[in-house]
Amino acid sequence: MAGILGGEQRGAVMNKLLKKAFEKAAELPDEKQETLAAIILEEMDSDEKWDGIDGDARWEELFARPESQILLERMADKALKEIQEGKSKPLSPSDS
Repeated sequence: MAGILGGEQRGAVMNKLLKKAFEKAAELPDEKQETLAAIILEEMDSDEKWDGIDGDARWEELFARPESQILLERMADKALKEIQEGKSKPLSPSDS
């Protein structure tokens, strides 16, 4: 069965990107870890929702959730702070 991101299940071995995500998550305060864990577990439990459903509709559903909004707001705040501190640079079409 294909996973949420289209990869095949590979048993107990965690890939590098997932390991990095969990390492970063471990640095978060407990409340943020709880929110993130709830989102991940719900997605894993509802993997079958991805089969036969329009991907855009599924993303709209995910982003409409209150916990998703909280995470998106925090990410936006972080991005704005980095812009204000001069830690970002404008993207141009040649960068991609």
